[in-house]
Amino acid sequence: MTKQALTRAARPLIRFLFPSLAATITCVVAGAALAQDAKLTLSPALVVTGPTDRLAIESDGSFDLSKVTAQQIAISPSNDVRGIKVLDAGPKSVGIALDLSANAQNGKRTVSVTSGGKTASGTLEVIQGAALVIEAPGAASKNKAVTATINVSSRAGVDLSQVKAADVKLTPADFTVIEIVNQASDGLTLGLKVPKAKQNAAATVRIGGDINLASEFSLAGAHAPKTCAKLQHCCDGQASACTLCRPIDQVCKKPGS
Repeated sequence: MTKQALTRAARPLIRFLFPSLAATITCVVAGAALAQDAKLTLSPALVVTGPTDRLAIESDGSFDLSKVTAQQIAISPSNDVRGIKVLDAGPKSVGIALDLSANAQNGKRTVSVTSGGKTASGTLEVIQGAALVIEAPGAASKNKAVTATINVSSRAGVDLSQVKAADVKLTPADFTVIEIVNQASDGLTLGLKVPKAKQNAAATVRIGGDINLASEFSLAGAHAPKTCAKLQHCCDGQASACTLCRPIDQVCKKPGS
C-alpha cells in the first residue's frame, strides 16, 4: 500500500481519537511524503569522466531551483568530483558545469539539491572517458641513462601504439624522455631522466597530437610501503603497507615480468 493510501485510511481513525490534532498530523504526514517524493531529472543522465560543459538539473515544478548555488548541490559518492559551477538557474532548471577526474570511478551517483529546507535528488550515470593512467615506478629499464620509469595505460580505447618521444611533453621541463618501451595500443613505458633534486617532485605527462591527454604523477616514495590509492589493488599481499600497487583492472605480475 502506498504512503498516500495509508494516509487516507488513517484519517477517519485520527479524527475520531484525536480530533484536535487530526488536521496537524495529516499535514505533517502529507508534507513528509511530498518531501521524500521530490525528484530531479538530469540531462544528460549519462556523462563520461572528465569535464562536462553543461549538465541540466530539472525539477517538475514542485521544487524551486532559481536561487540554487554550487554549495547546495551535492554528488554522492563525492570522490573524484573536482568542481561544480552554476552556469544558469531558473525556477524549474539549473545548469551546471561538472568536472570529474579523468579516472573517476564509474557507476551510478546521486545528485542532490537542498533549498528551502527541502532536498530533491536524481541519478547520474558515469562511464569512462578517454584518459591516461600513470603507474610509478614503471617497468625496470636496462638503459643507464634512465633514472626513473612510469607505465602509461590508456582508457576508453585510446591508442598509444604510435606515440613517439616527440609527442610526449613533461612538466617540470627538465624531466626528459629517454626511451619508450613495452609499447602497445593500450599502454607503454616511459624511461625518464629526472634531476636528483626533483626526485620527489609532482609532475605531469602530456601526450599530444590526436590523443591530447594529460595526467599527473609523482615519484615521491615510489618504493616505500604505502596504502594503495583509490582504484588500485595491492599485489604483494600487504594492503596497508604495499610496495606493488596496480590499477584494479590489471592483473598482478611478478616483479620483472
